[in-house]
Formats: sequence, structure tokens, C-alpha cells
Amino acid sequence: NLMQAAKREASLPFSRKKTLVSVTDKKVYQYPILFMHGRFGFEFSEEERQKLRSMVKDNGFFLFADSICASGKFTESFRKEMLQIFPEGELKRIDANHPIFTKQYGSDIQSVALRTPISDPEPDGQKFRETKTLPYLEAIEINGTLSVIFSPNDLSCALENAKSVECKGYKTDDASRIGINILRYALNREIP
Repeated sequence: NLMQAAKREASLPFSRKKTLVSVTDKKVYQYPILFMHGRFGFEFSEEERQKLRSMVKDNGFFLFADSICASGKFTESFRKEMLQIFPEGELKRIDANHPIFTKQYGSDIQSVALRTPISDPEPDGQKFRETKTLPYLEAIEINGTLSVIFSPNDLSCALENAKSVECKGYKTDDASRIGINILRYALNREIP
């Protein structure tokens, strides 16, 4: 759905074909923007770590990731792996003044709807709280450019039009706008 929205709303030349490729597969070099998401803990092999580091740090690849349903296990694993792969560049929250949140990269996304599940439903039956907020995005900067962007709040379910009340994440239209801004940034960033 993100590729379809990017093509439709931003005229970006993306294919809707989903291709699963291991970071150690030679075919991965055909894809300069890598996307990963998950809901479970994971661990890369040493070979995968070295390959990903080389691709991003030495060859200008871009990694975009999100935690399905704001999974704590995936988020913890992703942060741990990124620290092992890029010990010199820890994931840090992207500053509110960064242009990625502005129309420079597509849409003004400085205020989006974040849905947070409520353990005890409200008297009106609501099972989630919706707040307007700046997207919480973390990044690793390499040579002056954001090279890894991670959303610990769900984008994937929203992009699949799932309306799960158990998922902490963004509304569908906001998830799409966040994703498009990230893709436009990835395509337009200057790689030293």
C-alpha cells in the first residue's frame, strides 16, 4: 500500500511487487532502499551485520524499519542490532525541526494521529486514545545524512488498512504520509 500511495500521491517510480531478499543475497544490491519490520525478537548473524554495515555505511544504502504493533521485542532487537552494526552511530530521535517532517519531503507531518490502546475501555466504548503528535522516528546519521530510520510505533498495520485497537501506531493516512516523506528523503538525500 505504501508503494501504491508513493506512486499515486508523490509520483515516485516504485513497483508494487513485493520482493523478499536476504541481506546476504547478491540480488539485494538491486534495492538501494531496504525495508524491514517485525513483531518478534531477532538476531542477525555476524555475516548479515557486516553486509548491512557495508551496504549502508560504504555504499549509501538506506534502511527503513518499523515495529509492527509497536512490538517491544522487535524494537529491543532492532536497537540492539543497530548498535552492534553501527557502534559509532546510535539510534536517536529525529529532531522536531528536521525537514523530513515538512512539505520539503511531501507532506507536513508535524502533527499526526497516534492511536494508543487503552487497557480499560472508556465509558463511551472507546478502546484506544488518539492524540496529535510529532511522529516518533529514530535515526542513525552517517556522514551527515540520515541512513537508517526506525519507527518504534506501528506503520505496517496502518498501511495494510488494519484498524487493530491493540496496535499502538499511526492512522492509515498518517502512516502513508510518514512513509512517503521517509521514501522521498531516502531518494533525495546527498550521499557523501
